[in-house]
Amino acid sequence: MENKPYWISNSRSTRILILSIFLLLLIHVAGGIGMIYFDTSFFAKTTPINLFLMFFLILLNQEELNQGFYIGIFITFLIGLSTEIIGVNTGLIFGIYTYGDILGFKLIRVPMLISLNWFSVVYSSFVSASIIMRFLGYSKLQSPSIKPKILVLYLLITAGLATFFDWIMEPVAVKLGFWSWDSDVIPLFNYVSWFVISFFISFVFLRFHVADKNRFAPFLLLVQSIFFLFLRIFLN
Repeated sequence: MENKPYWISNSRSTRILILSIFLLLLIHVAGGIGMIYFDTSFFAKTTPINLFLMFFLILLNQEELNQGFYIGIFITFLIGLSTEIIGVNTGLIFGIYTYGDILGFKLIRVPMLISLNWFSVVYSSFVSASIIMRFLGYSKLQSPSIKPKILVLYLLITAGLATFFDWIMEPVAVKLGFWSWDSDVIPLFNYVSWFVISFFISFVFLRFHVADKNRFAPFLLLVQSIFFLFLRIFLN
């Protein structure tokens, strides 16, 4: 039997993937319409539920829930939370900014949920980058024999996708009250830091052999990018 690429494989329940994509589209279409045409504040307050659900759907659609995957989640949480705590309290990493109350419980001025967001964004970018690399002709990205320059390209694409997503999201997040920047200016250094941190997290994924086989993750990155792009254009 011919082996199909994992992203079109039927080995994992396609019904789960279809249901996940349906929920993804339903939530973001309804949320986008609600924020633009109805009560922006009300729909913005549902963001914590959205973050939890999207993280759960990533887990539900993960091809390999091995030890490395859970280690990757744990380290990403630590990196995301620690950099945010340092950033908010010193202004040294991302710039001077302050979190609002929408994202829930805070630890040292940083919502705990932000760690969840770091994982979802970087891991979805990691999986999407692996698909791009395979289309470019590079397979077996986690093989010991893979050339270092290929791995560096893989990490650069991952970090680039994650940073591009942050660039789309940032102005919308400020409008929705997730966080605010000093003088209402998003510093360029914020995006530089996003790139560097995302690059390092994706290196951690490779180091601990975090499986990049997740058919839902690229849809999540795409739909959320479109969602924030439309809000960026139409939200006043």
